[in-house]
Amino acid sequence: MPQTGAGTSTAAGVPDFRGPKGLYVTRRYDPEKVFDKDWFRHSPGDFYEFSRDHVEVAKDVRLTFSHRFLAALERSGSLTAVITQNIDMLHQMAGSRRVVELHGSYHSATCLACARQQLELSYAWWRQAMIRAAQPPVVTCPDCGGFLKPNIIFFGKPVHGFGEVQRLAEHCDFLLVLGSSLQGSPASYLARGTGRTLNGGWKDQRSGGIIMNKRRLVLFAHGKESGPWGSKIQALAEIAKYYEYRAESPDYSDLPDAKSRVARLLERYPENPGELILVGSSMGGHVSLAASAALKPQGLFLMASAIGLPGYDPAPPPVAERTVIVHAWQDAVVPEAQVTAYARDHQTELHLVSSDHRLTSALPFIRLLFQEFLESFIPE
Repeated sequence: MPQTGAGTSTAAGVPDFRGPKGLYVTRRYDPEKVFDKDWFRHSPGDFYEFSRDHVEVAKDVRLTFSHRFLAALERSGSLTAVITQNIDMLHQMAGSRRVVELHGSYHSATCLACARQQLELSYAWWRQAMIRAAQPPVVTCPDCGGFLKPNIIFFGKPVHGFGEVQRLAEHCDFLLVLGSSLQGSPASYLARGTGRTLNGGWKDQRSGGIIMNKRRLVLFAHGKESGPWGSKIQALAEIAKYYEYRAESPDYSDLPDAKSRVARLLERYPENPGELILVGSSMGGHVSLAASAALKPQGLFLMASAIGLPGYDPAPPPVAERTVIVHAWQDAVVPEAQVTAYARDHQTELHLVSSDHRLTSALPFIRLLFQEFLESFIPE
């Protein structure tokens, strides 16, 4: 039985809420208002402004192989249902008939005044309803004029059909998880409820299952003066999660030198978990470089890296499929000339920006660069 998450939708062109262009990052809409039922009752415009954009995006989605393949499996009798955390109806558009939508969708709606249900709704129906509304884009009940709310789960409400989903999971031959990092609950509990779980590249000690997908991990190393979740790391971690990487940033604050930080990193992560990206800032850049020889990551992304400083070992050559260095012309801690020489000697991609050692003013550029960097490792 398949369980699908945001990754199957982003692959089709639907922005993830938490991705670089998503609701929670751009803050174009306030998620606390968009998905709050009490707010919707007196001010549904916030939700419908978001919905208008969502429906427009849905016009251009590209159903993926995964969507079509799951529909074909259902037609052949090889699976009984699709469980999804997504609200976008892509499985139905691909031809799946039994779809359990944990978070609901736009496929049906309820009037908050008379409780009348509107069923079998399509994006085309919603598009026309929002255009023709008395106060666009807020859609009202055709029977009583009350606010019409799509049957999407808002904050604080239980998911749809979780009891049914648990029964399906308990009796399935195996649970195939697609496009989900299994970090959200309660959907993540399903992978613990079957003894034949396929949920991603490692042995699951609690369920006895085997992970099919490789673990995708972005491992951050912070600087000497900053903590593990400074502004740059937080910003890049959001992008990493959008691309279905786990983001981890160990705390090295108690270790004053780079060599001991490298030792701790390799003690905690003795081998490459699958698809690994090392990201380092300042001293953390040196740490990531030094660890790359042992871990052999796909990518190295280094910001204001401590290269050529007194008290450090000589910076080793990078060991990765692709290495990107971002450095500031005006860096007063690590002179630009040292980093430029290192990049030239090792034929490494270098981006020089107008900023200081903290790179705060260059963060918008760094975000875009990191997004492109991660995309370069995704097969076309």
